[in-house]
Amino acid sequence: MQLLAAVNRAVHDQHHGLMRTKHLHSEIVYALAGTQNVTLYQVLTDLQITEAFKTFGLSDATKSVIVVKVAPNADAVIS
Repeated sequence: MQLLAAVNRAVHDQHHGLMRTKHLHSEIVYALAGTQNVTLYQVLTDLQITEAFKTFGLSDATKSVIVVKVAPNADAVIS
């Protein structure tokens, strides 16, 4: 459920031009970190994004990976 919420938030923010990171995939990782207490008018620090990747990104200790494919519509997912 947390992953679905993070993807939904990232896609929503991308659609409305509100992304805090440069790419949709990093926006999903950032949304997973739960650091959304930053209002739209505050400056997001690089440290917050770095901490999100430390928590949810890949490392030498990674044992499991979840792959997310974001597609423009359901037909694109099936192909």
